[in-house]
Amino acid sequence: MYNFLDTNRLNHLLGWTLLGLLLTLLVLEGWRYAIKPSVAQNEQVIEQSLSEASDYFLSKQEELLNDTETLAATLQRLLQKGNTQQLYSTANQFPQFWSTALYQKEEPIVWNGFALGDKQDLQLIKSQEEQRVFIKKHNNVIYWQFHVPFSIQDSSGSIDYNLLTSYRIRQTNPLAIGNRHEFNLFNSSQLSSYPLSFSIFSSLPTDYVQSQPLTNVNGDSVGVVYATAEKFQQTQQEWQQGNRFWRSVFALFSFVILSCLLFWGADLLPLWQGLSIQLLFIGIGWGILYYTNMLAYWVLTLGGLSTDTWGAMVESISYTCTNAFFALICATTIARKINNLKKQISPDSYLTTILFASITGGISALGILSVFNLLYHNSLASNIPLLDLRILPQWGTIILYFAMGMTVLALTIVLITLNRLLFRATSEHFKLTVTILSLSFIISVLSAPLLLSLKLPFDIIMLTSLLSFSLILGISVLYFHYFGWISKISQLRKIITASFIIAGLCIPVLYQASVKKVDKKLLKTAQDYAQREDPRAKELTKDILTTLEKQYHNLSPSALEENRSGLQTRFTQTIQNFISPKWNTYSFNLQLVDNSGNLIADYATDLNSPNWTAIYNIPTLKSVTDIEQITKSSLHPIVQLPQLVNQQDYRTFYRGWIPVFGTSEGTPIAWILCSIYQERPEFNKPIRAVMASLTYENWNTAYLMQKYENGEIVSSARQGYTGHLHAKRTLENSEIRALQQDTLIYLNKETPEYHYRTLLWHTPEDQTIKVSTPLSDYRVILFTFFRFSFILLLVSGLLLMIKQLQLFTSKNSSFLSKDKRFQDRILDNFLLATLVFLIFLIISSHYAIKQQNQNIVKQELFDKLESLSTTVATNRSTNSNTTSDRTFSLDALTSALNVDASFYNGRTVSETTTPQIYQQHLLPSALPYDIYEELYNDRQTDVFSTVTLAGQSLLIGYRTILDKQKNPIGTIAIPTFLQSPKYDQQLLETTSYLILIYLFVFGLFILASTLISKKLTRPLVYIQRGLNKISAGNLDTKIPVTSNDEIGTLANAYNKMVSQLKNLQKELAEAEREAAWKEMAQQVAHEIKNPLTPMKLNVQHLERQLKDGTQNPEELKERVQKITANLIEQIQTLNNIASDFSKFSQPLDEDFEKTDVVQIASSVAALYEHDEKVVIQLQSQNKAIYVHGIKDELKRVIINLVKNAYEAMPEDGGEISLEIYQQHQHVFIEIEDNGSGIPEESRDNIFVPNFSTKSSGTGLGLAICKKIIEAHEGSISFASVEGEGTTFVIKLPQY
Repeated sequence: MYNFLDTNRLNHLLGWTLLGLLLTLLVLEGWRYAIKPSVAQNEQVIEQSLSEASDYFLSKQEELLNDTETLAATLQRLLQKGNTQQLYSTANQFPQFWSTALYQKEEPIVWNGFALGDKQDLQLIKSQEEQRVFIKKHNNVIYWQFHVPFSIQDSSGSIDYNLLTSYRIRQTNPLAIGNRHEFNLFNSSQLSSYPLSFSIFSSLPTDYVQSQPLTNVNGDSVGVVYATAEKFQQTQQEWQQGNRFWRSVFALFSFVILSCLLFWGADLLPLWQGLSIQLLFIGIGWGILYYTNMLAYWVLTLGGLSTDTWGAMVESISYTCTNAFFALICATTIARKINNLKKQISPDSYLTTILFASITGGISALGILSVFNLLYHNSLASNIPLLDLRILPQWGTIILYFAMGMTVLALTIVLITLNRLLFRATSEHFKLTVTILSLSFIISVLSAPLLLSLKLPFDIIMLTSLLSFSLILGISVLYFHYFGWISKISQLRKIITASFIIAGLCIPVLYQASVKKVDKKLLKTAQDYAQREDPRAKELTKDILTTLEKQYHNLSPSALEENRSGLQTRFTQTIQNFISPKWNTYSFNLQLVDNSGNLIADYATDLNSPNWTAIYNIPTLKSVTDIEQITKSSLHPIVQLPQLVNQQDYRTFYRGWIPVFGTSEGTPIAWILCSIYQERPEFNKPIRAVMASLTYENWNTAYLMQKYENGEIVSSARQGYTGHLHAKRTLENSEIRALQQDTLIYLNKETPEYHYRTLLWHTPEDQTIKVSTPLSDYRVILFTFFRFSFILLLVSGLLLMIKQLQLFTSKNSSFLSKDKRFQDRILDNFLLATLVFLIFLIISSHYAIKQQNQNIVKQELFDKLESLSTTVATNRSTNSNTTSDRTFSLDALTSALNVDASFYNGRTVSETTTPQIYQQHLLPSALPYDIYEELYNDRQTDVFSTVTLAGQSLLIGYRTILDKQKNPIGTIAIPTFLQSPKYDQQLLETTSYLILIYLFVFGLFILASTLISKKLTRPLVYIQRGLNKISAGNLDTKIPVTSNDEIGTLANAYNKMVSQLKNLQKELAEAEREAAWKEMAQQVAHEIKNPLTPMKLNVQHLERQLKDGTQNPEELKERVQKITANLIEQIQTLNNIASDFSKFSQPLDEDFEKTDVVQIASSVAALYEHDEKVVIQLQSQNKAIYVHGIKDELKRVIINLVKNAYEAMPEDGGEISLEIYQQHQHVFIEIEDNGSGIPEESRDNIFVPNFSTKSSGTGLGLAICKKIIEAHEGSISFASVEGEGTTFVIKLPQY
């Protein structure tokens, strides 16, 4: 990176990047302004869009008509062949149709979709119209109907058939659950994005700006498509929103590119400057994305998600993910820089050690408390389940878990990095550092509540903090002392360990956040249950009555009687325009009646409005109007809160009315009646539950709501499965005493099976509201812990595998201990196989739960079908001989079973407790063809099918009703949720036990696999150790043979090899010993011969001098002295030779003791202090550095090396440098000279005995040095450059 991003290249790259970004911005802005909607271009765009829409309207008709004719031809061929079994499957091969029905004369024989719902279809068949395309409207749907008649010939003659298909043009829906079913032909992706509207059965609005006729295939005009000025404003707003989105994307892209360049460029700077700049860029990006919450904006925009529905949850998760992502980047940046910092505090600086340890402890406490407090806040803010027994959690839960894991991982990385830095700097006082660090952390945590605003309870703070600090400190110590061992652990075991540790640290936070959420829900539920008045519902009642009255302000009595259809249309349209989607939680029932009480128009958003909405008394209304003195000039609505017998079934209920005077000045000519209410839906009536926007998750949360007065219960209500929650007639004494202390309290209660959270609230109306709900117990917590761990493990493993694929050729990282010990590889493969099998087991268990749940639900549904069919069959009206008039109250028959139901008279619905589901075309009113076939033709008693309504899966059971002659006279259908929370909860609890048992068994399996791998690899370890001993020259080793398998065979082969090697060693040793003695004898003889020759010459010369009597005695004496001195010198040489050979052959037998190598080096340097030829410089990291050794021997080594360096100096002198320092628990002594260096050809034999590059000496000096250093468990090495000098490095273990 340094070579690539040097200063010059960085500047050039930065300049080109800025230029590229500028050009990109120009292109982006040019594109956006090129598509900007303007008034000048608007007319042209509208005209083009209208023309496209008109052409598309016609071409779509032609396409569908062709498809219908193709289908008719195919069905005709099948009928001609008599292959009627494939009619239904063939019709299903044309899914583009909204409905399909094939009639034989006037009898339908095959149908699907929303067919058979219009009685005018039979009239069309009877009329034998030649026209093939019709536009129709039925309730809330405008659709095309295509009619293709055909006939076939058989032996009896010609048989006429009629094929009717339909395709929606538009479908609207006023119900809260109807959004998924809404449709508009002109919202097709094949048309331009300009928003258009069309009018077929209504007149054009007054604010339209352009229009285009819509024609059918015959060229007749059937309506118009138009654009309004309001749509142009909408287009401008969409363009501005698009600008904001693309500019935000460009801004982030530019910031990321520039930050990356400058981030990498900062690596060229010194450590602290570079780190500060990098953290600055990270902080800027963090702040921008956090305070703008840009991630949530992108998710909502790209996903097309509703802000009202998803905004709060997406924003909360966005904040959490942003913090987690930048925290992890910040942590890795800090670790990347600081891990390279190697500073040490002087061993005498105790106060500095204490200060640094105290600061680090405080930082650890602050970091841990801040992070977990933030995670607690984010968990509370996210509207997602935290603790439950779902095997596969929601996507929001998965993202939250992973974001929490990243945040805790970032915290761990930072604190471990700081601890390792502290331990390196204070390595001389490690125990003191750990003690002060721990004390400082504890003190900081205890004092934190006084200084910081912490939302977590103190016990959770202490538990989480101490657990986190202990784990982080333990990991830091392991990294410091056993870095090599940790680096050898495979990535798989690291992520498994990290996943379990992180999950364990987060679970207390999740539990406390879950309890807090439960408290909030309990309070909300209690307030809803206690609430009698709803100001918003009351104002809605007034506003809608006033709005409707204005529509009939000029209504005449004659129009009231003569134009009822127009009044109904205006009534419906006004209400639909008034009701906002945010009011979908309320049910509306409105009626327009005349003075006689006759219904003129009505509108309801509920499936089956309660009976009390239809109860009204005109004389009473008139009396109240007179009492209130309401006239045409002082007109205002009346709103009341009625008293209901079953008011516990409603959260909110208001009734109101307003008189309609119209053109009359004195008395009202009509009345508008309004009822607004919120029911408490029941799970046994799923369609009503779906109508109330309650999902399966809502029903999985059980609430028991009770109201007490004077300690006695007055009412109660339940939500969800509350079979294990029991209502009590009176409050307990402990509860009464608690309420005397506070008006709002939360209690934890438990039974042998369940834990409960209970809210007690004493209201201002002197009532006590008690709400109870189950609380997560140890099973849920333990299950969530393992689920959390597995989510982290799976996501981390996936990311690591992606990284491995990117670095496929890299050998630095291994997922499964690729280059590690055989035992580790076995264990890692066992772990991976266990995880894969466990995941498979969990998935299969999840599938089994669903299947078993559905079987139980189906059995319950079967019992209800049997009971209801018996009740219907015994009803007098259903047992009558005439089948044309069966009027009975299905509501009354189903009330005892507390279910929704529909009755099919033949092929279509005739009675239902949920009429608007069929009126609004959310479900077909025709009995599904396959169901009809199984019930009526295959004579099955019961049939079940699954449908989806508003995203909720429903199971519908069908049963035929038989008359006394056992002939079917109708079909009863009951829907229910496909999953029952009652049984699902029980099965999930059972499965959670099973999964925990699985995990325990797999834990034992992993432990056993560890022992087995050790047992399998133990002979290999013995063989490895034996080979190491053999490499060291020790052949006295054999390994035990514990099995008769391949490992046992290998062990036998090894023992046999050792025996053979030992015999060979003996033979070789004898041969080597003999050769060595020969060589040694030759070397000793050669070394002795060298001084003996001059000694012999000197003695002979002395002998001649003594025989010569003519010598002067004084001269002779001088010559004798010279000769004897020569002899003494040669004798000393012989002595040195003997001493060196003796020293080399003998081991070190002196005791090892604590030795200061700085003192030894100083004494050696002092020997040459006055030498003018050489300058010796001594450098030491500390004043005293100790090793375990023999002082005299170490001094001999240093003297020998210094002497060699001295002798290698040039004649004009030189410099010798002695440097002593400590590193990684070792002491290093470097002797460096600037002499002649060692020739290349001599370097391999420098430590060989009897080898010397000098003309004098025995050649044993460096060999003896190496022997002494190795005896001290050290090593000696050298580096030399010929002509520049040599450096010898001695490495010894630190004392």
